[in-house]
Amino acid sequence: MPMQPDGSFAVRTPSEWRMIGTATWVDIYAALGRGEALTAQEIAARVGRTRQNIYFHLKKLEGVGLVRVVEHRPAVRRPEAVYSLVTPRVMLEPPSGRSTRAGSFSRTYDKLFRATSREFASAARSGRLRSAGDARDWVVLKLVARPTAVQRRQVRELAGRIHEILGESHGATTGEVWTVLFAALPLVDRPST
Repeated sequence: MPMQPDGSFAVRTPSEWRMIGTATWVDIYAALGRGEALTAQEIAARVGRTRQNIYFHLKKLEGVGLVRVVEHRPAVRRPEAVYSLVTPRVMLEPPSGRSTRAGSFSRTYDKLFRATSREFASAARSGRLRSAGDARDWVVLKLVARPTAVQRRQVRELAGRIHEILGESHGATTGEVWTVLFAALPLVDRPST
């Protein structure tokens, strides 16, 4: 997963798509995505998983360069590694053309959408979803369009700008936490019958 000039990680291969499409990855990303550096034990306690499960995934993510060890804390047996995200900006790059890898890519997207939906539902059930205040903070857009080449470029630029704006708050310890999932997916028309 190479780092891009805009500071995001590009996820390009089926093995990378599968890695970030797991519920454990989504949990790790949610825990570290607020800019905190945490141990495997601290992440496990926050997301309700075992330390071993979190550690296994952290090592894989460290291997591809998406998380890094930022310090070691003293512990009973041996120092415990403290992890942080290298960047909170992860971009999934789809396979080119009508690749056989499209199935793996679409499953990853599906898992990320489901994880975001679960996070939203959990926040609503636990009372963490803010419903008062500025209604403009709530943005839900579902649109099917046939954009021109210029409009497609503008949407890509807008997605990059959203990443830049929200990336500036990475590591902030005060203020509201927002969950933002942006997806623009080009589809092939179904043949008419």
